[in-house]
Amino acid sequence: MLSEQNYIKGNIIPVCIILAVVLIGYHKIFLGYNFWTYIDTLGNSSWAYGNSLGNGWRPDKGFGISFFYSDPGAWHPWSLRVFWMKLISSRALAYSTFVIFHSTLVAITMFFFLKKIVPTLNPIVSSLLCPLIVFAPGMDSIYFESRTSVSLAVIPLMLMVFYEYYKNPKLLHFFLVSLIFWYNLFFGYFLTWSVLPSIGLTFTIIYSIYYKRPFLKLLLRYILLFSIGSLVALLLGSWEMYSIF
Repeated sequence: MLSEQNYIKGNIIPVCIILAVVLIGYHKIFLGYNFWTYIDTLGNSSWAYGNSLGNGWRPDKGFGISFFYSDPGAWHPWSLRVFWMKLISSRALAYSTFVIFHSTLVAITMFFFLKKIVPTLNPIVSSLLCPLIVFAPGMDSIYFESRTSVSLAVIPLMLMVFYEYYKNPKLLHFFLVSLIFWYNLFFGYFLTWSVLPSIGLTFTIIYSIYYKRPFLKLLLRYILLFSIGSLVALLLGSWEMYSIF
């Protein structure tokens, strides 16, 4: 009973607090506001949602050639983001829920990341601090994009998997990294995914020094995990990625 109470106090209650803080921060959504604050965001959505522009495809270039080159996290006509947008009749509501979901995910990810690296930190305090990253300058600027929050969630998740992987490698870690990379590639920015190798390598060096582990052994593990994770991520998104290739 005591362990169950500790689990609720240490995880369930903080997550509920995070959700409440995010919803309070975005309270104007309930007053009729939305996140269409920059013309490019609405314009890109129009390409994918379906209009006279050709629904994002270039018929003059041939079947299967997409307008959305280089960044699968954009408004690709076949993306899961567009699928969600088409499930809900109101595009503004669909996009707002998309942003709120990812903002909450960022705060929860940061909470568990802090919990792992600073286990002595009071969970209630960290649950009040973590949502503040969502409202940092640039997150709600004129170029608000849910893809920004996606990128903020990916790095802590990746580092937590790397940490457990270096302690005790398991097949599960390859699966988790693949999902994280897929999530970043197809919901966030390709640019942020491209800097993940350097972040992972830096973490590997620091881990090797701090825990006095042989660097070359960890480096080989890192290359194997990152390579397989990237390949599987591309395969998971191949229904959308092929047009970009």
